[in-house]
Amino acid sequence: MKKLMKLFLLIVSSLSSCKVGLKKGEELLTTFTNSRTELLTSLQNEESIKIIEMSNEIIRCFTQKDKTAIEELFCEQIRNRPNFNKDLDSAFDYFKCDSYNTSKIETTASGGESLEYGRRIQWYVSPDIPYIKIGIYDENGEYGYRYYAIHYFWCIINEKDKTFEGLHCITIEVLNNDKINLGEYNLLWK
Repeated sequence: MKKLMKLFLLIVSSLSSCKVGLKKGEELLTTFTNSRTELLTSLQNEESIKIIEMSNEIIRCFTQKDKTAIEELFCEQIRNRPNFNKDLDSAFDYFKCDSYNTSKIETTASGGESLEYGRRIQWYVSPDIPYIKIGIYDENGEYGYRYYAIHYFWCIINEKDKTFEGLHCITIEVLNNDKINLGEYNLLWK
């Protein structure tokens, strides 16, 4: 009987320790999942903040007619092209603005990144500003509104060649009408 009681206690204690082990495993999995969620949220927030800042700067440059500032946002590879200044003038002629009213900025974007030993070596995004409401005077002096959309490609980090860091292309579109491009979209993959 003593042997049977010892065996029973051994089995009960073994099962109890297994249950504790499972509970600790569940806690570790929950901790890992929460950490992963926090990391992904942090990365998404970082990207969203960068997109908002860049989108606001692009809007400011065009609405305040600041060619020098928009030129500095472009990567060196694009700025050094022979026709860049002519294309920049065309983009500013296309974007007519007498007063800025409002805009909508998308805070998420398609894009990608490359990691090396846990460190970003390349990071690019392709955000949209779906509409920018602009006030303009027509040739008769009448005030009205025009709606633009802007799509851009931005290489935030390129450790292999820093001359690629910056804007590569901006597409400005008068909604439901026509559009103009400044720069080049597929520069990274040539």
